[in-house]
Amino acid sequence: MSIPPEIRRLNARAHAAQLAWARRRLADRAAAGAGRDLAPFLRLDGDTDPVPAAMRAQVDRARRRLDRDWPGTEPLARRGGGRWLRLMRPVIEAAHVRRDHDRDGWSDLDDPARLAQWRASWDGAADAGRLELSVLYIGGELAAYCAAVLDWPAYRVLDSRMVTAWRRYSPGRVLEAAVISRLRDSGEFTVLDWGAGGHEEALIAVT
Repeated sequence: MSIPPEIRRLNARAHAAQLAWARRRLADRAAAGAGRDLAPFLRLDGDTDPVPAAMRAQVDRARRRLDRDWPGTEPLARRGGGRWLRLMRPVIEAAHVRRDHDRDGWSDLDDPARLAQWRASWDGAADAGRLELSVLYIGGELAAYCAAVLDWPAYRVLDSRMVTAWRRYSPGRVLEAAVISRLRDSGEFTVLDWGAGGHEEALIAVT
């Protein structure tokens, strides 16, 4: 079953806007002597671990800290279009803006047109039963999230951020690595498209 055309159009616009924003941020970092080219696609059907070794080592260290300080902390993922996903939209929206402001002093969602587009993409995917939200809570508080549109065989990330207060535990890295491993092990998707969630903390984009 293919994703409805109207949802595909919304996602394409969101993808283009977020990718342009991410490239702008990475260009700023490159001008300052940091960062690397954005790599928005990841194959999930290869024979090797799709998470680079250096990143895996960082995730393993963060995982050990989590297990020591907050034992039992594990990601949660839900998909479809249920009430929980709709209730989580303003929570995720606020976390997105707060993280951007903490890091940059501004957010793409400060723009009313971009915010309306982001909300429409979320609601459209939820209405079609094609939204998945993965979250990592630490101590009962949201520490990281990854929202994606299910467009088989592609898993298209709509948005992904961490919460600055929990950065000691690299929650974004931990969650993203967990999502990648889960998708690869399931065999449900062959491509992870990070473009729509293109942001500086993306596991496969920037160290």
